[in-house]
Amino acid sequence: MKRLSFILLLLAGLQLSAQNPKFALEASYPVPFDDNFLGRNFNGILDLGINYRFVSKPLVDVGIALNGSIYRSPDSNDATQPFDVTIILIQPMVFGELNIVSTPKFHPSIGIGYSFLNSEATNINPFVPGNVGNNRSENENGFSFNLGVAYDISSKLFAHAQYDFTKLNINGDVPDVTFNSNINIFKLGLGFRF
Repeated sequence: MKRLSFILLLLAGLQLSAQNPKFALEASYPVPFDDNFLGRNFNGILDLGINYRFVSKPLVDVGIALNGSIYRSPDSNDATQPFDVTIILIQPMVFGELNIVSTPKFHPSIGIGYSFLNSEATNINPFVPGNVGNNRSENENGFSFNLGVAYDISSKLFAHAQYDFTKLNINGDVPDVTFNSNINIFKLGLGFRF
């Protein structure tokens, strides 16, 4: 009898969770743009994210998100960059998503957080002046801000578009100018709530 009660309670909990999903998985195509090092020199490959809503009110949902993006330099045969570079961008965020009564399928959102950028250069030619070794890695980080909108295709599936801005804290021998510190990314993708 205790097992049956437990199973019924578990099923009831899953049903409640299914009506108001707290988690979402997202897959997006990231497009870096603008006159900065990422927008000029890299192509977006994939952005994956997971969201958790810990506050659900009639007008707003508040939650946390974690996204990871991959970017690659398009051609290592270029004389200005004779090596391959891969950038991984990790973004933890806190976000708020509006639930508008007049347009229940649209959900505008805003988020703030922090970004961690790791760039990995491979296939470095040691015979080019200034190049040392075969691989080189650099890490940067900084404040992030995003604006987005989601459109409900069904109760579980949604499409979304998002703009991300990151201001990196530049250190070392890299000049602290907007070309090196500002990142602008547009993301377009699909998500699944559960």
